[in-house]
Amino acid sequence: MGQLVPLPGAHVGGDMVGNTILNTLLPMHVQIDLQGRVRHVGPTFMKLIGAGANIIGDYLFDHLQFSYPKVIISEQDLAQYYNMPLIMQIKNIPALI
Repeated sequence: MGQLVPLPGAHVGGDMVGNTILNTLLPMHVQIDLQGRVRHVGPTFMKLIGAGANIIGDYLFDHLQFSYPKVIISEQDLAQYYNMPLIMQIKNIPALI
């Protein structure tokens, strides 16, 4: 894996947290903006998406779907469940060879 590049920090619980810290503590994280576009993904999440894939700037719901609660189908729905456990799955996982 290449060197981690710190990106602009994310506001988490009112505090500013750098992406390098999130990559270490929460390697499966996904950061999105208010329009639901992917801003940053953790290294483990990126491995699941596929090493050659670049989803930065893509709409989150083009790549993920929520299994619980199933009513989450947009970034507005997602905001209602802030600070609650969510279950999601990747829509298209690359075949492992």
